[in-house]
Amino acid sequence: MPEPRTLLTDLILGESPRWHDDRLWFSDWGAQEVLAVDLEGTREVIVRVPVKRSAAASTRKSGTRPAAPRTRRGPELRPVQLGAL
Repeated sequence: MPEPRTLLTDLILGESPRWHDDRLWFSDWGAQEVLAVDLEGTREVIVRVPVKRSAAASTRKSGTRPAAPRTRRGPELRPVQLGAL
């Protein structure tokens, strides 16, 4: 069995790896990308996926946080003042 080796080192928040067509596919949500890398370390950005800011980012900027609905059929997320819940 070959020794493990590092293919990429500059990931921000890599997750959900899958092996497909002789490459490792995964998301890097910190960079907002879906990537594929082969065994030589050749990296390809498959798609860039803009995502909304996280609740933590919203809290830091505005002093509010989103309130989660109690059910999936509940109201959309809405900002509330911290300590109001």
